[in-house]
Amino acid sequence: MLEFSLVLLLGIIFGIMVGLLPGVPGYIGPLIMFPFVSILPVEHILTFWLATHIGSQYFGSVAAILLKIPGEVSSLVYVRDIGKLDMRQRLDLVRQTAWGSTMGNMFALGILLVVYYFGLSTGVVQLSGNNVKLFLLITLMMVMCWFTNHKALSFLMFIIGMAFSEKTAGTLPTWVFHMQEYTTDMTLFGLILGMLIIPEFIREMIDEKKEDPVDVNIKDIKRSKLDFKAMFRGTWIGSLMGLIPGPSHILSGIVSYNSYKKDETQKKVISAESANNSATISAIMPFLFIGFPITLSEFLLADLLQVKMFLMPMDFKNAWSVFGGLNLIEMSFLVIVVSALIYHLLAQRFLGFYEKLLHLAYGRLKLIFVALICYLIYVDLKFNPVYLIPYFLTLAVLTWIGYKMLRNDINPMPLVFGYILGDMMTWSGYHFFKLHLATI
Repeated sequence: MLEFSLVLLLGIIFGIMVGLLPGVPGYIGPLIMFPFVSILPVEHILTFWLATHIGSQYFGSVAAILLKIPGEVSSLVYVRDIGKLDMRQRLDLVRQTAWGSTMGNMFALGILLVVYYFGLSTGVVQLSGNNVKLFLLITLMMVMCWFTNHKALSFLMFIIGMAFSEKTAGTLPTWVFHMQEYTTDMTLFGLILGMLIIPEFIREMIDEKKEDPVDVNIKDIKRSKLDFKAMFRGTWIGSLMGLIPGPSHILSGIVSYNSYKKDETQKKVISAESANNSATISAIMPFLFIGFPITLSEFLLADLLQVKMFLMPMDFKNAWSVFGGLNLIEMSFLVIVVSALIYHLLAQRFLGFYEKLLHLAYGRLKLIFVALICYLIYVDLKFNPVYLIPYFLTLAVLTWIGYKMLRNDINPMPLVFGYILGDMMTWSGYHFFKLHLATI
């Protein structure tokens, strides 16, 4: 129990840091854990991941409202509107969004509880068959590519990612493996670093967003009536859209934000935060009950669990008792509740400390970003035996492409997901072909 509490505490601390720091994505949590995966039991890995996963959403809004610097990508949708609010309104908005985030989390958790305790998850597991899995994978590809600004290009990137992904099934035709010769020194971590993380860091350093700080004084907070209507609107939108593959919490925040009129600034922000938090929880449902990750953070978590020889969803559903008679699923529910309640309290208190911490970090962002990139590259090289010169050349090329795409508002997620899902989709498609079409 003591070890569990310490891991949860570390997860909460990292969740706050990931949420507050601009340009640091929420899926950084699983990347941080990789060097320690051999010594951490599965329950600790899940605890740390859930805590950082939830915290990045709570404290992304704190950074955006206090300094107009989005600490999490989902805050970008409303950060420009923060300047329309005075000091008291912004401080009260921190309180309102904390309540909205908690409502969103608890509502989505309620859905998970219903699915699990009413036995619905038992039937859902049947979806893990090859034919259904192939259908779900193709649906995931179609949906993800459709919700982008460049649909045709997104489909092309997904196919390219599939073609160059690492294949493990030895029964596949030999020409399939020839494609991997061109990406021998490209790793999944390297792809994520080059296409997503480093370009975002470079943009943060080049753009040099100006701070618009609030002089935080807890006595200045004007406690207005909680806007439960805005919270509930964002909650049901996020709970539904959380099931859309890809950055569902960002998409749900945008939809919820745009559901209000232009002059309803506070309602828009409250609803958007409620939406992205409920989507963050509901998005883990396919992963928990089908073993089907639909977000990048879940894919990285799945990699961690595979290192532990732990396969979703059967090992998760049939897992041993962790403590107090709870199994892993019930432990995960408990972590969500405890983390959400702690973040709910922390997001409304110590605002002056967060502001000072943001000021301190913002003056040293370049150093923080460089240190974080070096750490992630170290993790990548430790777990993937590659030649250093080709690896760094590949990383440089990926970074250049990723930055160009970022500046042109082209989402690289389809390429990354194509690379991640390539092995699974290739094997499922080949198995389907051999079983149903080869004899025709």
